[in-house]
Amino acid sequence: MKGIVFADTGYWLGLVRQRDNWRRQARAWKSWLQAKRGRIVTTDLVLWEVLNAASATAGRSLAAELYWECRRDRNCEVVDSSPEQIHEAVDHYTRHTDKAWSLTDCRSFLVMRGRRLQDALAADHHFVQAGFRALLLEDPPQ
Repeated sequence: MKGIVFADTGYWLGLVRQRDNWRRQARAWKSWLQAKRGRIVTTDLVLWEVLNAASATAGRSLAAELYWECRRDRNCEVVDSSPEQIHEAVDHYTRHTDKAWSLTDCRSFLVMRGRRLQDALAADHHFVQAGFRALLLEDPPQ
């Protein structure tokens, strides 16, 4: 595994929601990455999903804090989407009608391919369908 991983919505929600199904895995991977001085890449669309998902919960303020922390942290790169990149994601979304991939998934896949990343902090089987490794389905290495 490289020292750089992509972080999907499920990872971030696992960190901000107290009762999230993926909380244990998200926290374990966060600890592992910090120990290994790993770096995270995510997208603005992923962070928007986190903010939207936490909008009506007690995790709302934690989600907003997470957003700003990601923007400040030198070990977390947030890839902002230009209009052209959104168009590419919509094209990808349109070409894969046999999959239930969201637009955010499609944008994430394009970012991962562009950066040659294979590992995603995700529990989403869509990442596996797209040929990536969903790390939240595994325990971190010892």
